[in-house]
Amino acid sequence: AGFTWVGLIGLEDPPKEGVKEAIAVLDDASCKTVMVTGDHPTTAQAIATRIGILREDELANLPEEIRRCTVVTGSQLADYVPDGDGFEHGACSEEQMEFWRQTVQHARVFARVSPVHKRVIVRAYQQIGGAIVAMTGDGVNDAPALKAAEVGVAMGIRGTE
Repeated sequence: AGFTWVGLIGLEDPPKEGVKEAIAVLDDASCKTVMVTGDHPTTAQAIATRIGILREDELANLPEEIRRCTVVTGSQLADYVPDGDGFEHGACSEEQMEFWRQTVQHARVFARVSPVHKRVIVRAYQQIGGAIVAMTGDGVNDAPALKAAEVGVAMGIRGTE
């Protein structure tokens, strides 16, 4: 077909310096750190392991019903987004509530999520988990979730400003 293989290029966007140490400090303070990203689940899981949100081989040692809730994708969330702004009485079915109870308790990574999902995740941790939520974000698509969190930190273009 006239094409000649000339090579392969690989790119990496490594975690920023100090992230792993910051997560360790939060872990020592009994804070639960959860990663919410638009990345592919496999990429997100690898990064979460690299920075200490997930432990090496942690998923392999968990029961299947918990493993399913540890790395959650946007497509999984799609069927469980409540009607309205949160989880008030009647906003979702008992099946949806059970999904969110399990997710809030066990999730460590949310991957391939939309801005709507980010806001729902914040609300779930607040209203179902009883948590005080702090969130960082670096884009306009993070604004609704940053606003919903008790602590919202909007970062610069590269997440370092």
